[in-house]
Amino acid sequence: MKKYIYPAAAVLIAAVIFTITYLLIYGMPEKSSDSGEKTLYTCGMHPQIISDKPGNCPICEMKLTPMKSGSQDGDVVEIMPEVQQMMNLKTTKVQRRSLAPSITTNGVVKTDERKEYVISTRYEGWIEKLYADYTGKSVSKGEKLFEIYSPMLITAQQEYLTALKHYKNSQNQDLLKAAVRKLELLQFPDEELKKLEKSGEILNTVPYYSPYNGIVTMKDAVEGQMINAGMPVLRLSDISQVWVIADIYENELSKIRVGNAAKVKINGIKNSEFAGTVTFIDPLLTESSRTAKVRVELVNAGLQIKPNMLAEVEIVHNGLNNVLTLESNAIIRSGKRNVVIRSMGNGKFRPAEVVLGEYSDGYYQILSGLEENDVVVNSAQFLIDSESNLRASLNKFMSGGEHNHGSMPATPSKEGGTGKAAGSDTHQHSADAPENKVPEKEGVDVASFDKNKDGTVFQCPMDWDVLADEKGRCHICEMKLKEYTVDQAKSNLREHGYKVK
Repeated sequence: MKKYIYPAAAVLIAAVIFTITYLLIYGMPEKSSDSGEKTLYTCGMHPQIISDKPGNCPICEMKLTPMKSGSQDGDVVEIMPEVQQMMNLKTTKVQRRSLAPSITTNGVVKTDERKEYVISTRYEGWIEKLYADYTGKSVSKGEKLFEIYSPMLITAQQEYLTALKHYKNSQNQDLLKAAVRKLELLQFPDEELKKLEKSGEILNTVPYYSPYNGIVTMKDAVEGQMINAGMPVLRLSDISQVWVIADIYENELSKIRVGNAAKVKINGIKNSEFAGTVTFIDPLLTESSRTAKVRVELVNAGLQIKPNMLAEVEIVHNGLNNVLTLESNAIIRSGKRNVVIRSMGNGKFRPAEVVLGEYSDGYYQILSGLEENDVVVNSAQFLIDSESNLRASLNKFMSGGEHNHGSMPATPSKEGGTGKAAGSDTHQHSADAPENKVPEKEGVDVASFDKNKDGTVFQCPMDWDVLADEKGRCHICEMKLKEYTVDQAKSNLREHGYKVK
């Protein structure tokens, strides 16, 4: 019988040894949890407050609401419907539409250079009477500007009368034609020539009529003044049509073409909008400003627009048809990157980087990063507050980190030594920080903060290593300090991983 017992015992011992060896090598099997999810709690008014336990918000005392986060994938944030409602979360869809992109810039009104005129005579003489006697005066074509006495005109009139008399006697037109041509070249008025022919009386002073409509922009002579041939007497500008000269940066010049429509608002005219057309793009660039001059022509009916008025110019360039677009307030523009918060459905949200194209009337063209009918968050409150604070806080909890307000100096770490908390530079402890700054050494001496020896200290319920002996606010997060006994304060520090003296 014994000879059968020994082999069985040997087999049993071998099995036990194998089992122990396996456990030592591969470890004990892990206990599986009932659910892969853990529930976090957040405040609807302050999404940056996240806790792994139910309770009240330390800022506003509102009850924390649950937020599922256990099975999230990477940077996906899952938010309960109640929290979405508190955040006033709104969404919009990526849709196709036509855009009419435009460039808005500043400009200044100038006179049309093609309608600027100089009034001068082709003979010397004396201004006997000046009718256009001040700058800014409006004159019409055919209106009398001045009267002039000129010996040359008197001589030319005498020659005409002599030629006319000779023609009547001999019927020879050559001399008469030459005399008429001379008066025409001297700008002798046609009406006065007819009077001269009928009356036969020479005019001592000859009127000069305006050949143009316009405004007197400069008066170069006065009554009684002698003028020489070609000397400017008046300068006129016709402002029934004006130019608006706008500056366009070199990186936008390629978008503009001659013929593009433009909308012009004149600063000095309320509720004004004038339609114009781009008629010229300066081929030369201003080196100092890196801009080129672009000319927009406007019809100035009623002469409301005055030269040198300031204007706002919107130039509409080539339109885009059937392109992907998204509302501008749904895009977080951070300089180098453009990000949106995309709704994945079932309360899940994920940031997505997008490449933007043209802009028009509150919409951006989407070149890449989104597809048609994608749902994107466009609530400013959620984008600014939740995208920055909630996402950062959630990542810290999911990775086992603690709440942190910015870059902090070396503070007692959870292992008992001094460590550096990671984060941004939003808040910093500095050399001249308030006295409730924890000394940068191993362990926290809570009793040293109890300066009045009443057995209590004031402690921040968010940044537990901030202590003081009197009421106040945390110099990191601005929360009110709460009063604890020295022992309670030590317990709070230990509970949050700090070593206490």
